[in-house]
Amino acid sequence: MAEMEKSVEGLSELLAQLDTLPVKLERNVVRWALRKAARDVALPAVQQAVPVGRTGELRKSVRVRVRSDRGLPQAMVTIGNKKAWYGHIVERGTFKKPHGYMIRVKRANALFLSGIFRKEVRHPGIKGKFFFKRSVERSVAPVTNYFVELLRARLPREFKKLAKQISSPIN
Repeated sequence: MAEMEKSVEGLSELLAQLDTLPVKLERNVVRWALRKAARDVALPAVQQAVPVGRTGELRKSVRVRVRSDRGLPQAMVTIGNKKAWYGHIVERGTFKKPHGYMIRVKRANALFLSGIFRKEVRHPGIKGKFFFKRSVERSVAPVTNYFVELLRARLPREFKKLAKQISSPIN
């Protein structure tokens, strides 16, 4: 997916405050805020957009992962697991050849379709629903705003904890 840019008021001051924290603490605070913002805003948006099939396994397979890539924390909303392996097919559809797919008999003598026995059937493919892409694009602004709110609320607490640790005598 293409990266999207968003400007947030007061972000430079917030980043300057983050830079004053020790690196490990800064990383933990940012990861916490990313995970919480993704779980509270993006995850429900994607889960509501997922088309519900017979089992509902695709909706159950939506997850949030937070990881670091070259030192930069990233939150990812993923879809699919062993039971719901078909998420990419529902999202993007199947590749459409100009005349569709030919499904041929392999083990049996014939395919039974529409009351007729056949040796081969032409399948047109499946249209993509693009539910995941649309829901993520819609939730970028709310997730970003919530992430910044979380950081603004948590930083004063972390500074108080840090000041308390520094002022307490070492045993």
